[in-house]
Amino acid sequence: MLLYINCKKTAEPVNNAPVILSLTPSKKNVNFLESITIKADVKDADGDSIIFLWISDKGNFTFTSLDSAVWNAPDSSGRARIALRVNDIFDAFNYDSTVITVQNQIPVISLITATQTNVLVGNIITITATASDPDGGQLMYNWEAAGGEFIGSVTGNEVTWKASTTVSNVSIKVTVTDDNNDFTTSEIVINVFQELGSIWISDTFNDQVVKFASNGTQLLRKSGFNRPQGLALNIADRTLWIADWGGNRVVKLSSGGEELFEVTGLDRPTDIALRANGNAWVTTMGDSNQVVEISHNGTILNKLSGFSDPQSIDVYQLNGDIWIADTGNDRIILLEPQVPNGYNLDLIAGMPVRYDTQFGNYSNPEALEVNQQTGNCWIADTGNHRVVRINKSGSFPFEFVIGGLLNPRGLAVNKLDGSCWVTNTGENEVIKIFSDIFTLPVKEGESYNIDIDAGFHFVIPGYTQPWAVDINVIDGIVWFAENFRLVKVQDLGTNYSIIGGFTNFNAPKSLVINPGSILFK
Repeated sequence: MLLYINCKKTAEPVNNAPVILSLTPSKKNVNFLESITIKADVKDADGDSIIFLWISDKGNFTFTSLDSAVWNAPDSSGRARIALRVNDIFDAFNYDSTVITVQNQIPVISLITATQTNVLVGNIITITATASDPDGGQLMYNWEAAGGEFIGSVTGNEVTWKASTTVSNVSIKVTVTDDNNDFTTSEIVINVFQELGSIWISDTFNDQVVKFASNGTQLLRKSGFNRPQGLALNIADRTLWIADWGGNRVVKLSSGGEELFEVTGLDRPTDIALRANGNAWVTTMGDSNQVVEISHNGTILNKLSGFSDPQSIDVYQLNGDIWIADTGNDRIILLEPQVPNGYNLDLIAGMPVRYDTQFGNYSNPEALEVNQQTGNCWIADTGNHRVVRINKSGSFPFEFVIGGLLNPRGLAVNKLDGSCWVTNTGENEVIKIFSDIFTLPVKEGESYNIDIDAGFHFVIPGYTQPWAVDINVIDGIVWFAENFRLVKVQDLGTNYSIIGGFTNFNAPKSLVINPGSILFK
C-alpha cells in the first residue's frame, strides 16, 4: 500500500540590511580646527546588532558611536566628506555621507592705537595695530597713509609716522592678511594741527579746561578742576596757567594737557597775567583779596594786599606795568613792576615811595586788557555800563569813554589795529569798536554812545549772556563764549562772518588764543 504525504519545505527567513534614516551635522560650514557633532538615525528592521564605521577624508574624529560622532575640521580650507557605514551580523550594510565646507576665518583687528591722535604739524607718533587670526595662522601687515610719511618699515604691527606741515585730518589704514591670503582692514584718523590759532577754554561750570585746534576740533578736555576761571598762555613754551577758583590753586599745564605743577593755598584765584620772564601775576578774592606773583617754576615771590575782590589783571610787556581791576573797590590800579613784596594799598599814606596809580569813578569793573603795542588799557566798567580806554601817554593818562552798553563783562584788544571786541552781556550781544573811534574828540562824560552814535562799531546780536572773548590778530578770527556754546567769527574790518558754533560748554568764563608769536596772553 502506498501512502503519499504532502511534504512542503519551510522558507528560510529574509535578512534586511540596516537603514540610515538621516545623517545630520550640527553645522555645514565650519572654521579651521572647529569641532562639530554629526548625529545619525539608524534602524534595523530585524533587530540585529549593528556595526558602525565613521569615515572622513579630512580632519579627524575625537568621538564615535552608533548614533553620533564628534569631528574636528582640518587647518586648511575645502570640502570634507564624512561618511557612515553600518552593517549587521550577516554583513548586510548601508552607507550615507554628508559634505562639510571648511572655511578660513579672516583676521580680526581688535584695536588701533596711536601715541597721540592730535598731532602737531611735523611731529612724529607711533601707531600700533592689535590683530589676531582665529585660525592660529601667521599674520602680515601693510600700512598706508593719506598724508604725512612713514619712517621705516610699514609691514609690522607697529609703525612710526611723521605728520606733514599741513593742517588736516589724515586717515591711516592697516591691512592684515593671513597665510590663506584672506585679509581685513581698519583705519585711524589723526588730527594734524598747528598751535597757531589753537584755543584754550575754561569750561567753568563743567569743571574742565578744553583745548581746540583752530578749525574747532577738540584736542583735549581735562577734568579735575573746580570752577576754573582765568587763563594765561605763555607763547614761548605754549604752557597754560589756570586760576582754579574753587580749588584755591593755580595750575600750570603743558601744551598737551599734562599738569606740570600746582600752587595751592591761594584764596579764590580769579585771573592770571604773565610777565616776559614767565612769572605769573594772580588776582585772588576770598578773605585774602591779594595779588600774588608766582615764579615760572611755581614759587610764590610776592603778595600785595589792600584789594577787594580783584577780578582781572594784565601786564604791559614792554615795561612790566601791572593793571588790575580792583572790582570790589570800584577802581583800576596801575602798579609799577618794581613793587616790593608785601606792598599794601591801604597803608600807602605817608610812605616815601608809592608804586601805584589809582583810577576811580568805576563801578564793579570786571575785565581789562592792555594793548601790547601801545600800553593803553581797556576796561569793561560793568556797573557803569560802559567801556573805558585809559591812554597812558607820557606821565598823563586820560580816559576815552564809550557808553550805551549794559553790563559788559569781557573784552579783547586787537593789538595790531587797536580795535576792541566787547561782550555786552546784559544785551546778549557782542560789539566791535573800531580803532578809528579815537579820531573823535574826547568829551566830558561819554565820547561815544553805542545806542546813539554810529560809524565806529558794529553789533552781533542774538547770544545768551556772552562773557569771554579773544581775537587772533594773525588771521582776524574772533572766538567768544556764551552760556553753553563757543562761537567762531571772522573779523572783516567793518563787518563780520559767523563761521560756526561749538556746544557742550557750561558758562565758560575765560578763553585764550595762541597767536603763534612770542607774546604773553
